[in-house]
Amino acid sequence: MNKYIKYTFAALGLMTAFTGCDDFGDVNIDPENMNEGNVPYEMVFTNAQHQALGSDWDVWRNGCIYSGQWVQHLTSIDWWWNYNLYAYSDAYSGAYWDGVYSGDRGAVRDVTTVLDLWKDKEGYGIDYNMSRVMRVYVMHRMTDLYGDIPYSEAGRPNEYSYPKYDTQQEIYMDMLNSWIRHKQI
Repeated sequence: MNKYIKYTFAALGLMTAFTGCDDFGDVNIDPENMNEGNVPYEMVFTNAQHQALGSDWDVWRNGCIYSGQWVQHLTSIDWWWNYNLYAYSDAYSGAYWDGVYSGDRGAVRDVTTVLDLWKDKEGYGIDYNMSRVMRVYVMHRMTDLYGDIPYSEAGRPNEYSYPKYDTQQEIYMDMLNSWIRHKQI
């Protein structure tokens, strides 16, 4: 009897192993990562818009605390350690960079993703043009704050893990030329 049970379970195991659904990839959508199966890309664009404007934290750190001391908008004799001292701070100067380029808030990644996705997609002409304007806005602000930045390869982490830095002149010329090319179409 013991042999009969072993052979039965072995047969059932083989039948289970060789039987399966053909469309397993269609039902195996990773709920932990963004993909077309679980997040509409319109929401990704909305996140890019929100993050490109900056949160309270990075705008306060980069715009007020850090930049304010250089132009003497803020000063203190004892309240804050670096007001009025012209002191460099990595955390303050890089606050907007970190929020726009990296992490969950990566506005450059999100806006470039939808830009690439909507470029030739039927019915997404207006959305594509909004994403073009949003990417120019983000990159304009970044290059004004930091000078030479990743631009042409930025926002495509699967293709470029270390995007090259473009000069400020190349960035502005590309932004202007893309507007001129698009206007002529």
